Amino acid sequence: MINALLILLAALIVIVLVFVIFTQDDQEDELVKAALESPEKEQAALSAGNDGSKNAALSEKTNSESLELPEKPLEPFKMPPDCSGKAEDLQLRLLMEDRLAPLTDLKIVPGAVVVVVQLRFSKEILSLGASSLNVLQTAEKILQPRLSPFPYSAFLTNQMDRLWLFGFDEERDDPVFEALVSAYDVVARFKKAIESDEALRQANARISIGISTGEVVRTIRGTFGPLSHAGMAVYMAEVLAEAAGDFMIHVDEPVHSQAVPFFDFREWRPIKLRHVLPAIAFFEVMGLNKKEELFAFASHAESRVRRAVAVAYRYLEIEENGPLFGLLSDPDEKVVIEALSTVSEIGDDRALGILKKILPEAQKTVVKSAIIEAMGKIAKEDILPILLASTKDTNWLVRFNASRSLYRVAKGEALKHLEHLLKDENGAIRAMINGIFFLQNGSDKHLLNLRDLLTDLSVRARRAAIDALTEIGNPQAIFMISESWSQQDPETQSFLLKKLMNLNSPILYQAFLNMFKNADEKGRAEIAVVMKKSGIGGINAD
Repeated sequence: MINALLILLAALIVIVLVFVIFTQDDQEDELVKAALESPEKEQAALSAGNDGSKNAALSEKTNSESLELPEKPLEPFKMPPDCSGKAEDLQLRLLMEDRLAPLTDLKIVPGAVVVVVQLRFSKEILSLGASSLNVLQTAEKILQPRLSPFPYSAFLTNQMDRLWLFGFDEERDDPVFEALVSAYDVVARFKKAIESDEALRQANARISIGISTGEVVRTIRGTFGPLSHAGMAVYMAEVLAEAAGDFMIHVDEPVHSQAVPFFDFREWRPIKLRHVLPAIAFFEVMGLNKKEELFAFASHAESRVRRAVAVAYRYLEIEENGPLFGLLSDPDEKVVIEALSTVSEIGDDRALGILKKILPEAQKTVVKSAIIEAMGKIAKEDILPILLASTKDTNWLVRFNASRSLYRVAKGEALKHLEHLLKDENGAIRAMINGIFFLQNGSDKHLLNLRDLLTDLSVRARRAAIDALTEIGNPQAIFMISESWSQQDPETQSFLLKKLMNLNSPILYQAFLNMFKNADEKGRAEIAVVMKKSGIGGINAD
């Protein structure tokens, strides 16, 4: 019993000693803290100590340490104003880092043209790792879109196939013709590169091409996620590229029927290319048609072929324009419109006499306005009386094209004849005229009028205002367009993006960010696609 009491007493003594030791340590910590805070607090802390010698030693220690402290305390860290960490920022980061982002949007284009370019190498090269990478990089340089005679959107489908889209992201004059010319051009460039590059020759590098046209579906995953394309046209282009021989271009029947005036083809008998497809006929591109053959198609029985001839004149350097001028009197309205568009582009003043003759005979407004536009593109002063009279036409489209053509021919002298149109009943005309007046006198009132027209009830007026503001192109005009994003319908938003994408402005990146902030998920995905395609802000396309 006594032993137990002694053990208990010893334990209590140990506990008390430990308590005293820890209490002294706490006091020392408080002294150090006080010494670091201020000299006044240091003295107060020293006077509170119980052991004089210990307090003196501690004071000496803290005083020596205080000499190493900076004279001024460090400034506290402040968050930059642009790093507030909003919920939208976190959502965007999660979308960007997601391995498979959710489906954000679908875009369907019924008449796109798909070109699949398949790279081919020897089996040995494909198994050499780093060596195959170098050869692949060399081959890809030949396929760069900037080297093509016509623009297109390029995508990677697998290691060896490249998918080119014509007439999908923007409207083109004739996507079939442009696709065929681009394909024909890349085959020629690839053959030439092989002659001068030893690595390509040793790798037995080759390409084959398949082309198809039809409905193409684009799926977008996440805001900055990958794009993918599907549809029978994509599938057929892949099949044709796979089946084509080295340096051959194979096309399906719809492409052949649209391009027959331009190119010479060889028809292959129906062959079963894949087990899921029936036997189909396809065509091999042999080369461009001769001019004489092209002229013969100008009197073809099918109007779509005659229309194709009118388009071909925009691309081919043909001095003999007689067949083209003959199409200006074609019985089919679509052929006439296409021929007028070509005359506008090439600007051949030899067509002016024909245009003056057919203008009074034009029954339809769309044809009449196209004639006026072609006259303005030729830009001869002897047509000014016709243009002046047409600015008072009862149809808005004729007044629109006549006013624009009058300004194109007469420049500043046209303003006095256009001033009354600032109050025209049609919003599209008011937008175009305000844009012309701002370019001439720089008055802010015209810029403010255009800002108001961005929210007009008429979609036509809004798009004309966007056209005018992008032509002005100053920072204020671009900012106005971006501010109107949330007030536009989806089709006008797409129109707006295409117009901005082609501008060169130091505030364009900020304009896209401004729209991105006010867009929904679908709109953000579309903005991101445009930014990728144009390389704005350092964002590159896939």
